[in-house]
Amino acid sequence: MLLGTVVGHVWSTVKDPSLSGCRFLVIQPYTRDGKQSAETLIAVDSLGAGVGERVLVVFGRAARHVIGKGH
Repeated sequence: MLLGTVVGHVWSTVKDPSLSGCRFLVIQPYTRDGKQSAETLIAVDSLGAGVGERVLVVFGRAARHVIGKGH
């Protein structure tokens, strides 16, 4: 799990059918000392976050559960 800021959106013309209806965001995570990292990552948005908002990014089972695919 990590904390980050939304810095953009990802647009795609073709997605895997299992990701239909999901939005993708570009996230700039924070380092352990609270500064923004130079790296970015892509995350699925299930709540409607916007550019500039702080978000909590989860991975694995927790992430699958949030988007309704947690078996």
